[in-house]
Amino acid sequence: MKVRFPLRWRLTLLYGAAFFAAGVVLLAVNYAFVRHSIEQQGITFVVPKGMEIPNDAAEKITDEATKYQQELQKKTLHELLKQSIFALILMGIAALLLGYVVADRALAPLGRITASARRVAGGKLSERIGLAGPDDEVKELAETFDDMVARLEAAFAAQQRFVAHASHELRTPLAMERTVLEVALADPDVSADLRDTGEKLLEVNRRNEELITGLLLLARSERELAETEAVDLVAVAEHAIDQVEPEFESAQVELRAGNIEPLTVLGSPVLLDRMITNLLQNAARHNLPETGWAELSVRQYHHFALIEVSNTGTQIPQSEVQRLFEPFQSLSGERTRVAGVATSGARIRGTGLGLSIVRAIVRTHRGAVRAVPRPDGGLSVQVKLPLIPQSEMAS
Repeated sequence: MKVRFPLRWRLTLLYGAAFFAAGVVLLAVNYAFVRHSIEQQGITFVVPKGMEIPNDAAEKITDEATKYQQELQKKTLHELLKQSIFALILMGIAALLLGYVVADRALAPLGRITASARRVAGGKLSERIGLAGPDDEVKELAETFDDMVARLEAAFAAQQRFVAHASHELRTPLAMERTVLEVALADPDVSADLRDTGEKLLEVNRRNEELITGLLLLARSERELAETEAVDLVAVAEHAIDQVEPEFESAQVELRAGNIEPLTVLGSPVLLDRMITNLLQNAARHNLPETGWAELSVRQYHHFALIEVSNTGTQIPQSEVQRLFEPFQSLSGERTRVAGVATSGARIRGTGLGLSIVRAIVRTHRGAVRAVPRPDGGLSVQVKLPLIPQSEMAS
């Protein structure tokens, strides 16, 4: 595993190394100049007036003085070198500390940019850096990042508005179509063939309405939550179970309520209810009739609420699992039909958006979702949502 060495420490070491190298060069130059200056100095003897010194004594005195001068020069240079090295070490330590402070201050804006980028990656497109300070390269980078996020936010908002408007506009003709079919089927004199065709068309109409509702919900789920509140997962789970019980009875699949702990998360109760409902509906629609079952459990896992829906069913390859979270994808990778005529006795089909909506809701709530194939067939979908800290609940 490659060890990550922070840029702050690399810059600190770079500053320290540069200062140390400059100090060594300065020390060497200073040492050379001092040595040259000392070596150029000679010895001057002062002899009292009228005093004569024999030649042999003068030579001896000169030799002794030269030795003393050389010894003094050696000691002086040695002391100079020792004190210079000591000063260089002290200044090197000071340079490292100062370099760390300078690097920390220089990289502080990059830390803000990184934190903002992570929040944007988590789906918070309203995040802006708004970096103040001198008009330098770092500020230019922050402003460029803010402009990019603003354009992304506008593009996503336009896409979501289009989906919402298109879904709304499509609802009206579908509602009119359903009304016409229901009025026609209410006639007691309608023929058996016409009634059978009308019921099939009503089923197609129902699936189209579910599809449009799912697209609208998917668009809403991908937005940042404008308002959040403390959500009791027990109440949400119980309501979702009540909602899907008729579908489980129709599919002849047993619905089990496992261990449901009283946990509280921060989010939208409507979206979380839809998330659990979609998980249960998915478990009912992709199951084994008569012998199949699905189980919902809610329990604490570290600082998260773990919501798990397990169900029986056919064997699912691990390589196919990720496809389930894509819109309109089936296990084989084929895109599901948006609408089709249901035959009598056919099982309820979904729109192909169930798990896509689940993933969008989970991401909006800063959570994580994964699906794991069961060894005996079927699927186990696990959702992790961050719990509200006890300190916030107490306040």
